Amino acid sequence: MKNTITYILIFLACQFLVAQTYTGSVKDAQGNEVAFANVIVKSTTDGKLITGVITDEAGKFEITVTTSEAFQLIVSFVGYKNWEKIITPNSPTAIGIITLLESENQLKEVVITAKKPIIQRKAGKLIFNIKNSVASNGFNAMEALKFAPKIDPTSDGIKMIGKSKLAVMVNDRLLNLDGQSLDSYLKSLRSENIEKIEIITNPPARFDASGNSGLINIILKKNTNIGFDGSVTATYVQRSYPGFMPSTYLKYSTDRMLIAFNLFADNEAKRSESSNEFLYPTLRRNGSTRTKQEIDGLSSGLNFEYKFSDNHKAGIILNSDIWKTEGALQNNTIFRSLSSQQIDSALIAPSNNTNKYDYLSASAYYDIKLDTIGSTLQFNYNHLKKNNEDDRSLFLSRYEGDLNNLTGTNSALNISEADYQVNSLNVDVELPIKDSKLGFGGKLTFLKNDSDIQFFDTTSGTSILDANQSNVFAYDEEVYALYTSYQRPLGEAFYLILGLRYEHTQTRGNSITTGIVTENNFNNIFPSLTLAYDPSDKHSFSVGYSKRIDRPGFSDINPFRSYTDFFSFNEGNPLLIPSITHNIDFSYIFNNDLEISVYHTILKDAVDFITLTTADTNTVISRPENFYDQSTFGLDIYYNFNPTSWFNSNNGFSAYYNSSESKIPTVTLADLSGSGFYISTRNTFTLNKEKGNTVYVNFFQNFPETNGFLKTFNRANLQIGGKFTFMDKRLTLNASVSDIFRQNRNRNREIYQNYTFNSRIYNDIRRLNVALTYTFGNNKSKSSRRKADDSDKSRL
Repeated sequence: MKNTITYILIFLACQFLVAQTYTGSVKDAQGNEVAFANVIVKSTTDGKLITGVITDEAGKFEITVTTSEAFQLIVSFVGYKNWEKIITPNSPTAIGIITLLESENQLKEVVITAKKPIIQRKAGKLIFNIKNSVASNGFNAMEALKFAPKIDPTSDGIKMIGKSKLAVMVNDRLLNLDGQSLDSYLKSLRSENIEKIEIITNPPARFDASGNSGLINIILKKNTNIGFDGSVTATYVQRSYPGFMPSTYLKYSTDRMLIAFNLFADNEAKRSESSNEFLYPTLRRNGSTRTKQEIDGLSSGLNFEYKFSDNHKAGIILNSDIWKTEGALQNNTIFRSLSSQQIDSALIAPSNNTNKYDYLSASAYYDIKLDTIGSTLQFNYNHLKKNNEDDRSLFLSRYEGDLNNLTGTNSALNISEADYQVNSLNVDVELPIKDSKLGFGGKLTFLKNDSDIQFFDTTSGTSILDANQSNVFAYDEEVYALYTSYQRPLGEAFYLILGLRYEHTQTRGNSITTGIVTENNFNNIFPSLTLAYDPSDKHSFSVGYSKRIDRPGFSDINPFRSYTDFFSFNEGNPLLIPSITHNIDFSYIFNNDLEISVYHTILKDAVDFITLTTADTNTVISRPENFYDQSTFGLDIYYNFNPTSWFNSNNGFSAYYNSSESKIPTVTLADLSGSGFYISTRNTFTLNKEKGNTVYVNFFQNFPETNGFLKTFNRANLQIGGKFTFMDKRLTLNASVSDIFRQNRNRNREIYQNYTFNSRIYNDIRRLNVALTYTFGNNKSKSSRRKADDSDKSRL
């Protein structure tokens, strides 16, 4: 053991002594960054090539040289004179700014269209280069994400395969959005403005530890045009009812300033159908529900950024959402004796509801470049305010024997309102140290939730407040976080990323009506590690570990009830504690076409909803509980097949096995084990390569699976669509039909000690989607220098 440690220390010492990493940035005479310039190291004795890299999109480079002798550093780019310098062992590793001068015989226009692979693995991230996929234009971000690997396309929202929850970032900035607000924001974001999507199963320490092991980072395209440009999109959706969703994106930019505005409106109606069955020892309870929802919403976003100098820039990002949903629900419940199969009783419970939802989020940031070698200091402040109002009118008719024997009626009004506020401030520092990078920072987060639920009995025609079913609830949460990270190459093929994050959480829930006060204090340390090995351009290996935390949502900890009908309601649980996830994964990528990943996840104090009822009562309660621990082993395989220039096929296979142990074995099963399988195929046929006209056929199949204590049956989705461009690619038509055979329905089973609960839900997913997008404005580049289409070009 001692010898092994000695060898490791000697190896690391040799890396520090022999290998030197030189950093710098390349610009032209006007101060514009020169991206994708060649940076070459040659021997001064025989002129042979030692190594080489290219600059990134910001004109920066890092090049590691493993020689103790002097060498020649050459920077070249088409249309510019070569820059050359002799570097000695005593020279500083910070080269600084290198200025390239135009060549006398400069070409007026040179265009490079080097093409990135669709899937790449880099620094612990799985990168989906959307620019080279069928989703590059004509889609919103929600739709485009469904083309990315590891994302479940059959889900109504955004879900990562094998992960219970995930967080979403845009340009490395975490969105304080979830649920409907997150969906609305993603629908307002156009795929034309997305450069790539990073899927991160092992997030580094810089990012919040919230979420169960999954993180999506949407990287927007950098501003490359001067002047005014934008796009306008009109989308027609036909489900059971027609819908219309117009949107627009406008941008004005100069060399120093960027102003961007996006607007998205949603006017549609959806129908959902569900049925459920409770099987008791002597009784069967069957329920069916039909719902029609009319949705009217408006989302907007404003992005302002100003570059004071090459080293200082600041920006403000505003997003707002105004939403109104009106619904009519018809619920029928029938009780039958298992022995006679005769109807014992029935409940007919229609209801109407109006939901108003709005939010405003504001982010301000200030970024500072501390020197010429890549040291940065970033400040970011976030404010989020949400308001949700829900008014629900409940009606009930009770029948004995059959539906001809009415025994009584009731009516009620359930009014609820919730206000949320989030304020956070974070500071991030990154310091290059030779060939390494050291990062550290901190974040303060303050959350506040006030909710008011009132229940009125209106059976007599007069609204009478029922104090036993009304509640005022206040919740406060404070999170203090510190982190540090370190990354460096180990030789020429290995790369190491280490991270450590500390979070202190204080929570206080106060049910003002009931007088119940719940306080919690948590201290957690979240380590993370990623080790990558790239022996060649064709092979890439990585292994990673991370610890994550999943905190309960605001509504989950509110102890009072939100009614669906007279006897069915959801209630929160103020005793919930955060669940902790340990995740280990190994990944291998071959030739940027084949990816194989294996993972193991341990989930402690998992939170899920349990459905509680008894045979002698009509009440059905849905409540979250920390009621099980889970261990999961999984396998993901993705293969990108591109046999010809006109056909591309991206195929995926996922399998997992998990075992769960209940903390409430008197209510649920004591334990449950099971597996799950998933296959997908995304096929693109290019009809006209120059115009980008394509037809795509996608199919996804979820086989029966067990996750926690929930069993889910077969689910599938067949999608056929096409994308066509006109008017020199300024006009794009995107048409598709999804869930053609109406197979994307949820069928679930939960087994409890005294009963079995079966449910079946279909949320109107089958639809025709027709979108027409027109782009306009100035396409003039900021400089006449060449633009490349590949930021991760192969090494020289």
